[in-house]
Amino acid sequence: MDTGSQSVPQSEFHGAVSLANGNTLLCGGKYKRGQTENLLAILDRDGRLIEKRVELPHDDARFIYSNFYQCFQWADGILLLGNTNDGTHGYIWLVELDGNGAKRRQAFVDNVPAVADDSVTGPSFVFTAWDSQDSFRVIRANEKGETLAKRVIAGEFIVQLRSMVKSGQTSVIIYRAGRAMLYTLDERLQDARPPREIVNFDVLAGCGYVLADTSIALFGRRPNAAVAWISGKDKAYTMYPLDSKYVSSTVSDALPLAADQFVTVRGSVSQDTRDQGLVMSWVTIKESK
Repeated sequence: MDTGSQSVPQSEFHGAVSLANGNTLLCGGKYKRGQTENLLAILDRDGRLIEKRVELPHDDARFIYSNFYQCFQWADGILLLGNTNDGTHGYIWLVELDGNGAKRRQAFVDNVPAVADDSVTGPSFVFTAWDSQDSFRVIRANEKGETLAKRVIAGEFIVQLRSMVKSGQTSVIIYRAGRAMLYTLDERLQDARPPREIVNFDVLAGCGYVLADTSIALFGRRPNAAVAWISGKDKAYTMYPLDSKYVSSTVSDALPLAADQFVTVRGSVSQDTRDQGLVMSWVTIKESK
């Protein structure tokens, strides 16, 4: 037994946002000896690192455990979503940056009572967070971190689908007892339509998009890397297997190029060294005739 082994510090980024000056901001965390420390990195247009920094929640030294798990453009700036812990209690942490990455303000979003039911108006966003060992919170908040609506759904894992159009609805996939259920939620996070089971397809390590016609493109595996499409018109279920030459378990991410076209990214572990590494595939979603 190797008694001298030690954990290796690792940085992991969960999102990238373009800045107003042409640079790119990466958000994530640094992991070392069981602890997490949030991390922001800024790259120039040639991919060179020009800034790396850690944000201390409310400049309070007690919050030494933190991590950013999502970042996205918001109005003329950027919003960062993360977790932080003072050693006794955990918080959902919201940070707003300006268009060039300078901090404007921050807030904790934690067990805040929702405001009146008729006040879900104005710009808002939806995010998910752990509620307990076997359930998740889905929260709609505004840029100040004020909770507009919230809901707790039982499950072991959750995937929030991205939307191709602005809409008050939110779609999430909840994994519970080995089953994947698709929830479509309205502005108050109640069921906009009955939950639907997703059969024989795993999107847990991948992602999904809600398209303009309310159909859904899923990227994951069945049982290997594949793409699935759920029609918004008749709820038909169509599979798009990817080239088996590149041995991949899961499509890890996908980015839209057009209303019905995506580029996917997956890792290849083919025995042929020429086919190993990252594989990009272009997929066009076509409606069945």
